[in-house]
Amino acid sequence: MIDSIKAFFPEGAVNPEILAEVQPNGKEGFHGRLGNLYVSQMPDGVLISGSLQKQVRGENVSMMTRGEYEEVIRGIETATNLDSNRSIVRSVEIGATIPVDHPPRDYMAGWGTISRFPKFTYGDGTTVGYRVSRRSFQGYDKEREMKQKERKALPPGFPGPHAIRLEYKIKCGMKAELGRTVNLLELTEEDTFTLLRNRWVSWYRRIPKAKVFAFESHPTTVWEFSRFLAVAGTLLIGQEELDRMIKGIRTAGGCTTSTASNMSKKVRELRAMPEICRTDSLARELDAKVEDLASREW
Repeated sequence: MIDSIKAFFPEGAVNPEILAEVQPNGKEGFHGRLGNLYVSQMPDGVLISGSLQKQVRGENVSMMTRGEYEEVIRGIETATNLDSNRSIVRSVEIGATIPVDHPPRDYMAGWGTISRFPKFTYGDGTTVGYRVSRRSFQGYDKEREMKQKERKALPPGFPGPHAIRLEYKIKCGMKAELGRTVNLLELTEEDTFTLLRNRWVSWYRRIPKAKVFAFESHPTTVWEFSRFLAVAGTLLIGQEELDRMIKGIRTAGGCTTSTASNMSKKVRELRAMPEICRTDSLARELDAKVEDLASREW
């Protein structure tokens, strides 16, 4: 599930003759490519970035084991003569490409908003995500991305008509996110690997998913009927539109920050009533596949 990394080797030096497309990088450095990886020599060390999976497979669709990741890193060590034990991972991306039955944007169309994590949408809904300065999570149409950017199709034997890619990225501040600094090889250790996988699935679980009515119970009192209508209104308007409405009221001075917070809380409460509403079928399909991946041994 580990994909792109950015690792710095303090005081490291790499021979430019092993690289392709070498170009000067400032007065005392250069950069070039080692297969799929981007290698930059700087006065204080070497920076390596890129997809570990693409380095050996040419794609990041199929899954790799922890042992296979270690082999890739050992291969980088051999080629560059750098010691991974002395590296410092500055950024890491954890992702999975999941086969789904419908176009990916149909699943992501039902993704709601997350407090304090601005939502972004690209490509007519084919990419949807959330990000702040240090972290991001996104889903996108992997088949479309491969066709447009890489002129490739999904690997032969991919077990589904469509593919959605879910990626969690720690863009900086690894020590703050993981509680310690890690080197490249430590990424493949079971505890670190499991921690990163759990961060990935936890972020997916945080996303509010589309809800539909569940007529498993019917109101028998005026209070229950009022709650039923409130849930109906919440689902009809949609969480994202309600969030925009509440934000607009607060910004215009129509209510206090505390009141706006309580309004948002009420929306979440109404969406979480299983006797009246439940996650729609597309969300349940993707939820089940994500949970299956999270429970596997790697």
